[in-house]
Amino acid sequence: MAQTDQTLRYTKHGWKMIREGERGVFDLDEPEWIDDNKFDRCQTCNSNFSLFVRRHHCRRCGKLLCGKCCHSKVELWRMGFMDPQLVCNTCVSISQVEKELYSVADMFSKGALLMIEENDRSFGHVSKFYFDINTGVIEYENKPMSISTASDITCRMTKDPISGKSILFSLSFRAIHDVDEVKLKLSVSAPEVENKKESMDWLSGLRLAFSILGKTVAISS
Repeated sequence: MAQTDQTLRYTKHGWKMIREGERGVFDLDEPEWIDDNKFDRCQTCNSNFSLFVRRHHCRRCGKLLCGKCCHSKVELWRMGFMDPQLVCNTCVSISQVEKELYSVADMFSKGALLMIEENDRSFGHVSKFYFDINTGVIEYENKPMSISTASDITCRMTKDPISGKSILFSLSFRAIHDVDEVKLKLSVSAPEVENKKESMDWLSGLRLAFSILGKTVAISS
């Protein structure tokens, strides 16, 4: 996988990893902060700002809020901050999901064996898949494709025979390799996929990456 150069720099809101060159597909710019004089009430709960109800800015969305609506500090991985930042109650849950994606970056780069069926063929084969969270590139058999080109995403769920919980069985999508569109169906069903849990975790992480980019993921069973 390609290496991405990043530089540690100090900004007015703290230390950040700044990407050199082309930005990554998951990168988020810091928001423009709402001017302190634009609102005299919290943008969420409508409480009046006063000497005792101070103004706070969410570092992820830039809204002007009171302390009750903006008091948590979380990692903003997509903005490159090295230290937790102040965010509003709405952005907390979003940031936690994004943190989950970045926590499995090593798993993505390590790769996983998956059963692959290309372009609706009736047969498939096993291949090693990698995903670079910095560049957003999925790669297998020297075929790189950007996650940003993915469309028609569908995940098939099945029941775990032991726990009875729904688990991811396969993930299908279209993506662009060079100039050609390729339809892929990835699963863990082949006998050659020995560590099915590891491969399933990798596949689930890719599904999460699609969702964070705002792509529609259809569910089938």
